[in-house]
Amino acid sequence: MKIFNLLFGLFLLTSLLSSCDFEVGPSFKDSKQQTIATSEDLLRADYDFSKMSEERGMKRAFLHYMDQEAVLLRPDEEPIVGADAIEYLSRIDDSGLELKWTPERATVSADGTLGYTYGMYTVESGNKTLTYPYVKIWRKRNGEWKFILETYSQGY
Repeated sequence: MKIFNLLFGLFLLTSLLSSCDFEVGPSFKDSKQQTIATSEDLLRADYDFSKMSEERGMKRAFLHYMDQEAVLLRPDEEPIVGADAIEYLSRIDDSGLELKWTPERATVSADGTLGYTYGMYTVESGNKTLTYPYVKIWRKRNGEWKFILETYSQGY
């Protein structure tokens, strides 16, 4: 009887997990049969964001890819939200600073409207180079990915 209960429990757990959508990056269709989003779309957006930062400057890239309601989490500071985040980024002097990153992974929600990316930032300023892990949470609105939360860790 114990074996039956164990097998039944495993069957039930397997059935439950298989009904959940844990797959990273599948294509989704809406009722109009249009592709909504994949993890590859979001990974490409983060990669393009990094490329813009390298080519046109960190400030310009962040202001372009940032949602109006975005939250920036910075070490030793309160969260910077929305218009305050836009003002915060606008005041930064990014001359002499190069920020680039390599997105390592992206995951997108089943409806294709939310996702996250993470990877490693590389900051070069003068002869100093620093590397930090980062994470961004994204929202897709009007066909464009914009980040709604961005943070990095200086933890190591």
